Amino acid sequence: EVCGGMRELADKYDAFLLDQWGVMHDGTTALEGAIECMKELKAMGKVVVLLSNSSRRVGNSAAKLDKMGFDSASLGGIVTGGERAFLALRDKPCVPFTEFGQKVFLFGNGEDDDEYLKGCGLELATVEEADFLLARGMFTMQDDEDLLKRTGGDKYEMWEQEALRTLQISAARHLPMLVTNPDLVRPDGADSPMPGRLGSTYEQVLASQMCAERIVHYVGKPHSMVYDECFEILQANGVSDPSRVCGVGDSLLHDIAGAHRYGISSAFVASGVHAAALGLEPARSGQEVNASRVEDLRKELLMPVSPTHVIPHFSW
Repeated sequence: EVCGGMRELADKYDAFLLDQWGVMHDGTTALEGAIECMKELKAMGKVVVLLSNSSRRVGNSAAKLDKMGFDSASLGGIVTGGERAFLALRDKPCVPFTEFGQKVFLFGNGEDDDEYLKGCGLELATVEEADFLLARGMFTMQDDEDLLKRTGGDKYEMWEQEALRTLQISAARHLPMLVTNPDLVRPDGADSPMPGRLGSTYEQVLASQMCAERIVHYVGKPHSMVYDECFEILQANGVSDPSRVCGVGDSLLHDIAGAHRYGISSAFVASGVHAAALGLEPARSGQEVNASRVEDLRKELLMPVSPTHVIPHFSW
């Protein structure tokens, strides 16, 4: 079902699980109509939970939203892959977190990595001594001896080769990996790869070394841990019927697949990360969506189901 905007969906649902990058903003600026749309949803009493694959903690997302003109306090809650992973690494509530040691080799974002590791009680180690790999970014590789940067004026020219060597050594040791952002490409389509791509590469390296264990773990959409927390927040806000909840996002493989896995409806925002494949201009409102092109893309990506709804842009 192709709809003109969120106005047509609002009466169908009591709550929305809302992606941010490519839907609400582009990382620095609110997208056209997004702030107004959020205000309309709030005026109707809808519960909106921000559900993001960001590998950062919740406070970072809230601060960015407020800086761009959104009102983070109006949200029912914020759930990020980075926050859920942080709490699980710190508190070790369940498998696989109970099986992780304290020594980690890090693929990081190069900004808040040290604070993140210290907060959840981890210490850096070489890949030969680490207990597991943590993938929360693709800008740095770090152990207790070296910090290698993939970009910038002081970048390490052999970064890609060193990353592959690290994965090969890790696979030989059967080291588990935790990926705190399952995205495969950046929301703006630039500066790939993302941690999810690294996780996929590591799975291939493990398979090539005949390792059949499931030791690459993901926190974020489309995986269930983040949806479990969203529904705890929804229930605290008086929403308990999954049929009255809709996941809104621009990634078929993450937002739409995650909603389907969890048994809720979905609304695909066509002007986001898949815009070019659909013949659309990214982040621009007022465009028409060709439903057959969305269906063709779904099949190309081997998606088992179509989104419940399709909207050209996140606007009212």
